Amino acid sequence: MLQVQWVLPEQESNYESKPSTILSHFIGHEGPGSLHSYFKQKGWLTYLGSGFVPTAKGFGFFNINIMLTKVGLGGSPIRHVHPIFVTDLARRKLESVG
Repeated sequence: MLQVQWVLPEQESNYESKPSTILSHFIGHEGPGSLHSYFKQKGWLTYLGSGFVPTAKGFGFFNINIMLTKVGLGGSPIRHVHPIFVTDLARRKLESVG
């Protein structure tokens, strides 16, 4: 499993706009044109999920979990390029929402 995570401030104050929930749905969407669909077509993953996990007072982690196939584990670009892209995309999305 590949896990990408970064620290975010608490999300309780964003309960109305729910930026971490929106981002989680965006990343985890499985429809045509989605990250999940693209990676699955390449044969790189069997599962992709994401979400915010409150860890301690004032902060938590946003996680992206990807269950890689043998092809995905065998040096596919998903291990190097795509998590960086997803992390940057997530950061920009959260900045634009909040």
